[in-house]
Amino acid sequence: VRNPVLDLDRAINTIGLSALVPLVVSFSMKGLVDAIGSPLNFEPFWKRSVLLSSVSVFLSLRAKNVSKEEALLAGLLQDFGVLAAGAIHPEKYADLQEYFLEGHGCLVSMEKARFGSDHSLIGATLLRSWDFPPSLGNAVLYSHSLPDEKNRDLRWCVSGANMIVSQITQSLEEGDLWGDICKSLSLPWLNLSISEIEPSITEILHIVAETASLFDVEVLPADVLETINTKDVMVSR
Repeated sequence: VRNPVLDLDRAINTIGLSALVPLVVSFSMKGLVDAIGSPLNFEPFWKRSVLLSSVSVFLSLRAKNVSKEEALLAGLLQDFGVLAAGAIHPEKYADLQEYFLEGHGCLVSMEKARFGSDHSLIGATLLRSWDFPPSLGNAVLYSHSLPDEKNRDLRWCVSGANMIVSQITQSLEEGDLWGDICKSLSLPWLNLSISEIEPSITEILHIVAETASLFDVEVLPADVLETINTKDVMVSR
């Protein structure tokens, strides 16, 4: 803007409520992670949440009537049930915390065996009780389902993000990150052409890097960030 923003009212009007809500919720979540005082290590949970929000934003650009802000918020809250349940019952989650970032399918299976439900139901129930939009609670509830190819709505963004992020987290420690993301983007539910896949990988990793920087958390290793920058140079030339 031409003139500096010096008060909160003008800041809200400038940013817009649709963009402000995800920022407030996300920074509040980060504060919760730091303030809970649980013996569990929630940092992997937070890293996965940043990845989920980033990929949800990427998918929102290919969805119908889903804003980036809405997708960001849904991605951040997708695993919120883990934070809630882990904070209340840390002793029961002690051996599950190793799955907060990787092995998400194992986490879901073990939660169902131990508690009778998984964190998606807990998260959706909390969001509904706090009067979040029904579409958001519905997307969180079905976040572990397969993306519906026919309905590219918020639920499609969130469930699709879960699939792609599960592949990314599996490849971060060992494996071919670029190649593995390529495989996940080649699935029919996304319907990308061969020529769209490589630029899409770069776009996803860019969004991840920007979101991680915003929330001051390291998600991508240095060599991946360097690869992104190299590809940018090649494109610009």
